[in-house]
Amino acid sequence: MSITAIARAVAAASGAVHRSGAPLLPVLVAGLVAIACPLAAQDAKKPADKAPESKAEAKPADAKPADTKPADAKGAAAKAGDASKPAKEEMAETGPRDGTRDPVLAIVDGLAIRRSEMIDASRMLPAEYQQLPMEMVYPVIVDRLIDIKLIAAKGRTAKLDQDAEVKRKVHELTERIIQEVYLTRHVQERVTEQGLRKRYDEWLAKAPPPKEVRVRHILVGSEERAKEILKRVKGGEDFAKVARESSIGPEAAKGGLLGWVGVNDMTASFRDAAFKLKAGEIGSAPVRTEFGWHVLKAEEERKIDPPSFPEMRDRLAAQWSNEIIQALLADTRKSANIQRFDYKPSAEDKPKDVLSPQYRAGSPLGTPTPKPEDGKTKQ
Repeated sequence: MSITAIARAVAAASGAVHRSGAPLLPVLVAGLVAIACPLAAQDAKKPADKAPESKAEAKPADAKPADTKPADAKGAAAKAGDASKPAKEEMAETGPRDGTRDPVLAIVDGLAIRRSEMIDASRMLPAEYQQLPMEMVYPVIVDRLIDIKLIAAKGRTAKLDQDAEVKRKVHELTERIIQEVYLTRHVQERVTEQGLRKRYDEWLAKAPPPKEVRVRHILVGSEERAKEILKRVKGGEDFAKVARESSIGPEAAKGGLLGWVGVNDMTASFRDAAFKLKAGEIGSAPVRTEFGWHVLKAEEERKIDPPSFPEMRDRLAAQWSNEIIQALLADTRKSANIQRFDYKPSAEDKPKDVLSPQYRAGSPLGTPTPKPEDGKTKQ
């Protein structure tokens, strides 16, 4: 099943909040992506520049007493002692991850940004932007990851990797990551293709036959006005003619014709009223939506094919994932020793953020601020 479906189920079941960055829409509107995507597409055709790989090879130590250090322990200790400067060889080494190649996409002062980091970051996009082609969001994601590397390096220089607040937040993020990975694997072991197809067949047997309705409507601003119009069309006046004369909706010129609509194409109140009508019938009362008051007429209806298994697969997987996680949480709570204390939160407990969302830990995406070229980007 898709990672996105599992992530949604995790959030629904456990309340874990992964803050997304600021919307990417300003970037798209500004034309950044329109300019960057062709360049990214050109770059994608070129062989990626590889960072220098370490030539050092770890040599297995011979059997020695427990207090004797392995042959490469000195080198390891030297690396550990210089936490503010991660080894370039380690950071830029290319190799497989999850059975696939994990190439370097950019190098920032010797520190590599890998394909896997870009993919992880893209999963934190709002759902609507995850549907965009990767070549459109790719340059924005990589640009944000470059910013993270640059500022993190400054933080290490300031010894923030030893700061108590940083250690506490790292611990909190580690807890969330462990939770996410555990739940993801727990779900993946149980959600099977065969089981999803069985669920689809069960849903298909219970679901009412889907249909679409060809609807006309007259939209006005008040209930009183809608009742006047309803009386006219109920009295025999031509619905399309009255719609052209009186409707304030964009379909007025077409006699109020909305065309064929399904259950997911309308707001709940409009849908419920329209789908109760028989072919040729006018609604008995005006319907209110956020747009105003509607007088409805059903021209005709037709049966449609139900969604196919591929179309329903992600939805079924998300539902099943949520059930699995809910069951796991319920069983785990039964055997856990949980103590809750009487604490009354106040306004002082509300976090006071001085950073915009895209700069907070766990939210690597956002609207990059325009900046001049650094002269080091390879095209």
